[in-house]
Amino acid sequence: MRKYGIEHFHLSLLEETDNPNERECYWIELLGSFKNGYNATIGGDGKKYLDYDLIISTYNEVKNCKEVARILNISVDSVYKILHQKSIHIITCQEVNKLLSQKIVGMYDLKTKQLLKSFACLNDASKYLVDNNLTKAKDLRGITSHITHVCTNKRKSAYGYFWKYL
Repeated sequence: MRKYGIEHFHLSLLEETDNPNERECYWIELLGSFKNGYNATIGGDGKKYLDYDLIISTYNEVKNCKEVARILNISVDSVYKILHQKSIHIITCQEVNKLLSQKIVGMYDLKTKQLLKSFACLNDASKYLVDNNLTKAKDLRGITSHITHVCTNKRKSAYGYFWKYL
């Protein structure tokens, strides 16, 4: 209520009953307010509390809040809230895309085609060339672009080396 403002919440009587625990479970399930709402339990006796350790370990495996919520049948908001409370870094979409797009690249001797060194990504290869004075160029994006062109067969070499994705 603090986050969205009390004016955005409304109370209404759903039904009168002699069995409140059972009916609470029914309405929470029907309205989906445990998985996609503000209920922290499935209702009734409230036995299904969020298991923080399970949520954290599942997140550490899959690295995706939406997937954790789907697997554990809980709300994505609950996953985010728990990770924030426990100061766990949530991997952004950009970070995931970067990890997925990184390709290992090999630097080869131009004549013998012998592998000289491998790098976790193109940027690491570019930094290596600059740091070891193997190029006069200093623009990492330009260097990375030239290496990419060799890896994709658009050039034969770059900076005196043959390059290939591994």
